[in-house]
Amino acid sequence: MTRGTRLTSIVTLSFVAVLAACSGGGGAPVPAPAVITTQPADQAVVEGTTATFSVVATNATGYQWQRSINGGATFTDVGAATAASYVTPTTTMTDHGTWYRVTVSGAGGSVTSNAAQLTVTAAPVAPAFTAQPASVTVMEGQNATFTVAVTGTPTPTLQWQQSSDGGATWTDVAGATGTTLDVLAVPLSGDGWQYRAVASNAVGTVASGAATLTVQAVPAFTAQPASVTAMEGQNATFTVAVTGAPTPTLQWQQSSDGGATWTDVAGATGTTLDVLAVPLSSDGWQYRAVASNAVGTVASGAATLTVQAVPAFTTQPASVTVMEGQNATFTVAVTGAPTPTLQWQQSTDGGATWTDVAGATGTTLEVLAVAKSSNGWQYRAVASNAAGTTTSAAAILTVPTAPAFVYQPVSTRVTAGQNARFTAIATGTPSPTYQWQQSSDGGATWTDVAGATSASLNLAAVPLTSDGWQYHAVASNVAGTATSSAAVLTVQARSWTVPVLVETNDVGDASDPDVAVDANGDALAVWVQDGDATAAQRLDVWASRSSAGVWGAPTLIETDDTGNAYAPRIAFDASGNALAVWQQNVGGNVSIWANRFASGSWGTASLIGINGVSSQPPRLAIDSLGNALVVWLQVDSSYHIWANRYTAGTGWGTPAAIESNVASAANTPTVAFDASGNAIAVWSQTTGTAGDVWANRYTAGTGWGTATRIEPAAGNAFGAQVAFGAGGSAMATWARTDGAVYSAWASRYAAGVWEAPTLLEVSDTGSAGAPQLAFDSNGNGLAVWSQSNGAINNIWANRYTAGAGWGSAGLLETDNGSFADDPQLGIDGSGNALAIWKQYRPIAYNRYVFGAGWGAPAKVDANLDNQVTINPSLAVDSSGNAVAVWIQSDGTHYNVVASFYK
Repeated sequence: MTRGTRLTSIVTLSFVAVLAACSGGGGAPVPAPAVITTQPADQAVVEGTTATFSVVATNATGYQWQRSINGGATFTDVGAATAASYVTPTTTMTDHGTWYRVTVSGAGGSVTSNAAQLTVTAAPVAPAFTAQPASVTVMEGQNATFTVAVTGTPTPTLQWQQSSDGGATWTDVAGATGTTLDVLAVPLSGDGWQYRAVASNAVGTVASGAATLTVQAVPAFTAQPASVTAMEGQNATFTVAVTGAPTPTLQWQQSSDGGATWTDVAGATGTTLDVLAVPLSSDGWQYRAVASNAVGTVASGAATLTVQAVPAFTTQPASVTVMEGQNATFTVAVTGAPTPTLQWQQSTDGGATWTDVAGATGTTLEVLAVAKSSNGWQYRAVASNAAGTTTSAAAILTVPTAPAFVYQPVSTRVTAGQNARFTAIATGTPSPTYQWQQSSDGGATWTDVAGATSASLNLAAVPLTSDGWQYHAVASNVAGTATSSAAVLTVQARSWTVPVLVETNDVGDASDPDVAVDANGDALAVWVQDGDATAAQRLDVWASRSSAGVWGAPTLIETDDTGNAYAPRIAFDASGNALAVWQQNVGGNVSIWANRFASGSWGTASLIGINGVSSQPPRLAIDSLGNALVVWLQVDSSYHIWANRYTAGTGWGTPAAIESNVASAANTPTVAFDASGNAIAVWSQTTGTAGDVWANRYTAGTGWGTATRIEPAAGNAFGAQVAFGAGGSAMATWARTDGAVYSAWASRYAAGVWEAPTLLEVSDTGSAGAPQLAFDSNGNGLAVWSQSNGAINNIWANRYTAGAGWGSAGLLETDNGSFADDPQLGIDGSGNALAIWKQYRPIAYNRYVFGAGWGAPAKVDANLDNQVTINPSLAVDSSGNAVAVWIQSDGTHYNVVASFYK
């Protein structure tokens, strides 16, 4: 029965009921039937909720709800559903499509409602991906496909997205709304891009996982290696550029056989290959790069290394000597890449200009039938290639001519001990060799002079025994031999000149002279002179200069007329300038003063010590640059050694103490320089009960060091002297008493250390005076001193040989009839020495000849026997000439007297 049929029946029944009620008849009233005024309505609910069906009826006495699960074909009562409304249990999807109706009971009869349908809708579910997109690897230009599966209620919509920055940002792929995304003809630039799907419904939105698109490409070289030309020893660089995905690895290879075989270059895996310091042997080698990735392997084109080398002569042309009319051959060997071409050249003007030798392009040049006029011509080869041009050394063609002397040796006259020189010049081609010969028998026989093979013959320190010897030179070459004329050597004995007065001031006495000589043999003497003849006489410092053996007028070199001056000392520098120093009484105290001699004249005296304290005699030394050091004894809190330095071009510095032992008294310092401008000062100093010898070293550029005791033995030491030997070594000498006699001692300084003292003499019968000391340029030294034999004083000497040490002491004079005292010593550049001393009244001397020893003592002037002489001073120049000055009495005054030894 349809829903419309049910409605018609209900209406009909109602109408019949009405009619029955209206009919009378006097019977009991008919009960009114139930009438439904509002039918139950269809219900739609979401799964998991309840549905409520309701009916509105009149005259109702009861209700019974019914349910149909077969589309209304049959209904069954719902137990306990007996109210006007029915609330279903919680619905499930199985309740979808069921029908519900109600039978309403009334006293007048029952009525059944229309059936209402229950619609159950499933509960909404958020989207969920049941299949994620998978990453895809494709070749460049192929398609890539990504797929997802998704659930959700209601059914979600999809939108595919892509990211080119690793997922940082995402953009929609236009039109991509299905479960499958096709990316067509992927480019290499899409490598690494990511893709995802976004699912959305009413419940929410969710994104799938990201899938990565990997785009692969076979390696491809976008820049091929280029061939390189490099110089031998330079670097060669090859470069490629390559694409491919994944990024290809590279391996450079090389081929030394024109590409037939290839070997990997170890470690060469970058886009650039540096071939370091290419050798010439790699010329023509080829290089390529091999690129590989997961997709495949590709080799680049091959590049060729061309190695060039500037031509180099491995054999230079040698000079040739041939006789006139013969052939001369010059040969070279040359390397280079490409192989050089050669062109021989010749020069007829000593190499000033060169011209090509026509057709001479081989490694050997033949000069045919040489003429004498081609003597001295030069030949060279010029090698050229693309790398450059190199010229060989020049070889000389010598066409010999016999020697001929154009300058003959000249006879010469020298003083014994001086050097002699002969010169002979010969022409000839090639230049002749020389051999000097000597004859001691008037030319009857000749012998070679050993080592004398140059145009000049130098004879050092000729002895008197070679007087009259003859010398000639023999010149030789391949063309012949020539002998020069003979020259005669006349050797005359060196002797003292007649003593002369250096000063003629007979008002007062002179005293304490000192002398120095410069490189030219000119001398300067200084001394002290009484200013007048009164009882209050004043002592001044005077000087005189000798040039060519002639003394000039004396010059007063200090002008302080209020006090006496004493003990002047003088020294020359290598430029012929000099310094004089002395002590001078000013205001009751004796200080140190100085004056400089330069450009032929004296300057102005100046104070270089400390004014207001007492000082004792200074000692002076000058180095080769003109710097000077002055040392002296100064009386302050005790007796101390002080020094001041003169710097060439600057002047005097500030005086300073060089020892500071306040508990002892120092005395008599002296100082010397070495060849490097370093200096050593020595002095005697009382420590406790004995006087010892002390020293301090001045280092050029640094200054003075610390005073050091170099003689710590018992007994007093005095008269210390110092001199430098070779290589910065030095020697100090002094006299020391053992309580009975004085002995002469020495100590050597080397490598910064003073050696143990050495006794210079072994005669203990009489006292020895303070030794004087001098060294030659080879480090050999001499010491001389005065020594008593128990009755009289004699002069003794000892020699120090470099590398061997001191020898044995020996007498220089044997005149036991008079006292010998106050020795002075000097050495020349050849190692010869001269000693002078006071022999009672006269001045005596002896000469040491290197290799021969001491000669016989003699007097400087026999006419001085009856005149009193004192204070000798000696200076020796590098040639062995000397000047001596001393004080000599004329019976009334003491004067300065000088004599030259030459």
